[in-house]
Amino acid sequence: MEIVWSLVLMYLALGAAFFAHPREQAELNDFHWKGQLSIFFDTLPTVLTWPVVVWRLAAARLPG
Repeated sequence: MEIVWSLVLMYLALGAAFFAHPREQAELNDFHWKGQLSIFFDTLPTVLTWPVVVWRLAAARLPG
């Protein structure tokens, strides 16, 4: 069971590392909890489905 939880945490960590970034330029109050909460909810679907997003981005870059 520990292996399953480790894999789940690694899955979420990779998704967060790849896609949990704000879409706009950084501003002074970006690290306020309200700003972080909006970024969290804005990027949550992408973080949870990151393999599909990576697949679509790679497919969009292929010629033809």
